[in-house]
Amino acid sequence: MADTTIGPARVVRSNAASPVPLALVPAKLLPSNLILPVIGHLDVSGGSFPVWIYRASDYSHRSSPSLGSAIGLSSGAWSALRRVCPAGEAAEPEASLVIDRPHRVTVSGALASDLPRGNDVHVSQELARALGSRRLRRSPECLLSTSRLCAPVRVVGRRSHGNTILRAGMLTRALFEFQVGDDVQLSLIPRAPRQVVRSLRSRTTAAPSAGSPFGALTIVWGAVILFCRLFDWLVEALLRALLRAPGQPVRVVQGHPGDDSPDRRVVRLHPSVFPVLGITPGMQVFLQWGKGRTTAIALDDYQPHSPTIPTFLRERQAAGTRLDLPPEFPPHLVARVSLAVRRDLGMSSDTVAVIRRRLRTAVLSHLNQLIIPVAGLILAALAIKGFQGWKLYTGLGLVIIFGLVPLRKSPPPSGRWP
Repeated sequence: MADTTIGPARVVRSNAASPVPLALVPAKLLPSNLILPVIGHLDVSGGSFPVWIYRASDYSHRSSPSLGSAIGLSSGAWSALRRVCPAGEAAEPEASLVIDRPHRVTVSGALASDLPRGNDVHVSQELARALGSRRLRRSPECLLSTSRLCAPVRVVGRRSHGNTILRAGMLTRALFEFQVGDDVQLSLIPRAPRQVVRSLRSRTTAAPSAGSPFGALTIVWGAVILFCRLFDWLVEALLRALLRAPGQPVRVVQGHPGDDSPDRRVVRLHPSVFPVLGITPGMQVFLQWGKGRTTAIALDDYQPHSPTIPTFLRERQAAGTRLDLPPEFPPHLVARVSLAVRRDLGMSSDTVAVIRRRLRTAVLSHLNQLIIPVAGLILAALAIKGFQGWKLYTGLGLVIIFGLVPLRKSPPPSGRWP
C-alpha cells in the first residue's frame, strides 16, 4: 500500500470554526478512491503537521463561499502552518496533504462463531500486517473512515478473510453508520495533533532558565508530578486486573450548553449506560480515543437523543459540519463530550470513542462508605479486654474485601449451567 497525496495546491485561511486542525479540500482536488474525513499530514517546505481532512462541501455553510482550487485551513491549522513555514514564505504558500497507507475495503457481517470485541474489526492477516508494520502490537489501531466520520478501531487479522473484506459487528456498524456492502477506508493514525502536544506541555512546568534561583525547585516539582502520575497509572492497572473495567464504545457528539466551558470536563451518558460501566452519576471515567486517554466526570444526559432533533441549538451551533445525527440513532450509544475533553484528545465533535470507569476514584469513594462499619469494629474491639491485635486486623481486612466485592465486574460463566 502506498500513501495518497492531495496537491500540491495553494492554501488559504478559512473561517470554518473547529477545535481541531482542519483542512477543507474542494471536490476538484480529491482523488476518486479516497474517502473523507480522514487524518493526514499537511506537508510544506518547512515541515509537516497532522490535520483533519474534510470535504469543503461539508463546511460550506460555515466557511468561505468558494475555495476554488485552494485548500482551506481553519484557524488552528493556519497557526500551525505559520510556525513551520520558514521566514519570508509567501502569504499563501503551496502545500500537500498526505494520507498514510489508505486501503479501501468492503463491509461484511461478522461471523457468529468469531464476533469482534467492542468496536474491533476483522481483516485478512496480510492487510493487518501491512497496516501494523510501524507498530509492535499484533493488533494495531488504525483509522476507519466512512463518508460521515472517522475514528480509531483495533484491526485484528484473520486467515479466512480476503484483502478487500472487513468484518464488523452490529455495534460498529451502528456507531459508524454503515451497512453490509458499503465501502470504507482503513489508514494509519498520524501522531498526536500539534495543539494536543501544546496542551499537554502547558500543564507541565517549563524548563528553568540558566541562573534561575528556582531552577532546582522546578526540577524537583516536575519529578514529583511525574512520580505521582506513574504511581496513579500503576494503581489503576492493578485495580483493573482485580476488579475489571469494561469499555463501552460510544458515538461522540457536542456537549450541552454550559458543559463547554474551559473548567468543565463532563461526559453526559444515557442512564442505561451507567450499570454497564459499573458506576453512578458523578463518578470519574476514562475517555479513550486512539492511544490518547483523559479523565472526565460522567453525568446523566438530561436531554437524550430523540427522533425529534431540536433546531434551536442546531441553528446557533458555530462549529462542526452540517450533518446531524440520524433521528433513529440508538440514544444509549450517544455521549455528549465537553470541549475541554475533546481538545485534550485531539478529536472532533463527531467520532467514536471508548469509555470505561476510573477505578482508583471509585475504590476511594467506596472505602469512604465503609468508615462507619470499620470505626464500629475498632471501637468494639477496644472495649474487649485482652483482645488480640491480629484479630482486629483480620476483621478489618475482611470488611474491606467484602466491601469492595460489589465493585468487581465479573462476566457470567459461558456455556450451559450447571
